[in-house]
Amino acid sequence: MTLSTGERIYRACSRCRSRKVKCDLKSIGENGKPPCVKCYNEGLECVLAGSRRGGDYTHYRTARAGGTPKPRTRKKVPEANRLTGQGTPRVENSNVPPSQSNTSSSGLQNPLEALELLAKVASKDNEEQRDLNTNKTSPNETQIGEKSGTDSQDTTVHGGSQAGSTPKATGLEFLDPRALGPLLERYHDTYHAFMPIVPRHILSIRSIDKTAAEEPFILTAVLLIATKDKPEYAALHDRLWDSMQRMLLQIVLGSMEARTVGCVEGLLVLAEWVPHATSSHMNVSEKGTGGLAGTEDTAAWTLIGLAVRQAYLLHLDKYAFRSESADECNATLHRKRLAWTYTYIADRQISIRMGQAFWCRGPSLSAKFTASDFPTLAPHTAYEDDYASVLQAQMELTVLFGNIHDLLYASKARSISLMVMGDYTKYLDDSMQGLAAWKQAWVHLDVGQHLKLILDLQYEYTRLYIHGFAFQAAISRAPGTPPNSSQEKPVSKFPHGILATPDGRHIHLSISAAKSVLRMLGDRINPTKHLRFLGPRFYLYAIHCAVFLYKASSYGALNAEEHKECAEIIKRYTNNLGAAASCEKHIAARHSSLLSTLWLEKEAGTNEQPAQSAVHGGIEPNQEGSVPMEVAQQDNAPDPSFIDPGYLAQQYNSNHSHYGSRGISMIPESFVTGLYGTQMDIADPFSILDFGAYGEPDLRSLITM
Repeated sequence: MTLSTGERIYRACSRCRSRKVKCDLKSIGENGKPPCVKCYNEGLECVLAGSRRGGDYTHYRTARAGGTPKPRTRKKVPEANRLTGQGTPRVENSNVPPSQSNTSSSGLQNPLEALELLAKVASKDNEEQRDLNTNKTSPNETQIGEKSGTDSQDTTVHGGSQAGSTPKATGLEFLDPRALGPLLERYHDTYHAFMPIVPRHILSIRSIDKTAAEEPFILTAVLLIATKDKPEYAALHDRLWDSMQRMLLQIVLGSMEARTVGCVEGLLVLAEWVPHATSSHMNVSEKGTGGLAGTEDTAAWTLIGLAVRQAYLLHLDKYAFRSESADECNATLHRKRLAWTYTYIADRQISIRMGQAFWCRGPSLSAKFTASDFPTLAPHTAYEDDYASVLQAQMELTVLFGNIHDLLYASKARSISLMVMGDYTKYLDDSMQGLAAWKQAWVHLDVGQHLKLILDLQYEYTRLYIHGFAFQAAISRAPGTPPNSSQEKPVSKFPHGILATPDGRHIHLSISAAKSVLRMLGDRINPTKHLRFLGPRFYLYAIHCAVFLYKASSYGALNAEEHKECAEIIKRYTNNLGAAASCEKHIAARHSSLLSTLWLEKEAGTNEQPAQSAVHGGIEPNQEGSVPMEVAQQDNAPDPSFIDPGYLAQQYNSNHSHYGSRGISMIPESFVTGLYGTQMDIADPFSILDFGAYGEPDLRSLITM
């Protein structure tokens, strides 16, 4: 700057100066004023850099003369910005919504961004006006303000420490903060390994006051799950649930305080282990031996839906790309990427379980992430498990699971078409290759036995999900007994054995997979150390397998020895469930009684045998020499599987009264009623073909098929 003109010879913004490139302030806007061309093109804030050489030194001479120097106001660029070469500081707090931090650096694409930009400009104007008023105050007022500000700051610090000891927002006023240590430790030792989404600092008692003040939602979710299986904490569990309901209302209403990554993590934790307090909102008719099953599924479906919406609101979907998040600090990047990954997995799992469409319709996992992309899950000591590798294995299996769902169960019409035409075999063969490659890649994974068991369970259930389609297709193509037939003997769907059918190999694999799931849950898992703390989806995997084997036996796919073997496997599993149940509300206690109703009580009461031996090709009577009643009723009814829609409609219209109230299902009504808390309407044959939004039948329709 020259004293004669008062104009600077050359000016540059801080970003161009740090990069040592020419700063073009003439091409855009007013000459010599920001923004420059580079900052404008890249959508960054352009701030003129201060002078580092030369300048007007008259203020020093004025000071020596005894005058009052005029205060110089100059925008100073923070040191962090000069080091990174950016005009705006990085946002390293994971709780700041990206919609607020990225508004000025991205194009205006929707009304929400316009509103946030307007609010940001208004806030900036208020700050400038406040600074201007502060500069106009007298020295005495400034001294008084600094003194009072120091006092108020001290008061705030002490007050915040006291408020942090009993944070009312989380419901922890009912518990001494020092007593939270055992609950956090219990969650870490029992639940955390199955879904390690909760950050380490949340489970640390050292930072409990800070966690309760900054991330109350996820802390409350952790405490809710930690107290759900402990009867001595029942009162605390209910109080925490009341507090959680208020927080959930804030999320539903879109409160700014709820727009954090911790809320997404907490919702996924609640969905994986639904709290027992939800039973207090059930109807009296639903509180049967297993009426909570449908309630838990519905609660998990809703919670995961909220988590998906929150994740999209926070723009977590962009972390499915490596390039989109490369400019963010490591701690924030890894936490957000981990939250989106578990959101994707939870969405796929609950959608397939419920027979509904996928919520995540965006980029999903566009990059093939490996264990190195999740360093926060890597083992820090020799005795810790490699959670990052487990997550990679789960992602790869979930991708395969979801693709099979889209191919085989895209819609009801497509599923029926594939079964009738037989075009599904190529998908089954490709899936077998994918499963074999996955098994070979992860068979030697060095983790704890309980984590290895979880991967094996998901692998075997995926096998059942794939090959079970062939079993249902074989049933749908098998000729059924006409409604007006006088034939008394039921006809097996496999009169010449399983291998005599075109899909014999896949049917054998599906039966083997169902047995493997039940064996692992009955023989390989510790009931009180691990089985008790599994999520509800693993218990439903076992229910699916048990019902599938029951159907296979009823259709003649199992001979007498195989039927007895399946009954023994389920008996061991039900005994394990009885040992795992910590209270009558526990899902293990309910499923134990349900499976006993389906398999063991009928086995002991009527000594029922399979419908027909796959070897001998004839009906095996019971000890009294008569055909079992359930089998006789089933075969007099039309085929309850996927048959030609035209034939089914014709039979339904011509003789609707034939179905009556006898029921199409081979499954005992008490089992279905106990599982879902309601009585199935089986008078209409089309009710057994009840599909979800994208075609995959849920467990209720699977039971009655």
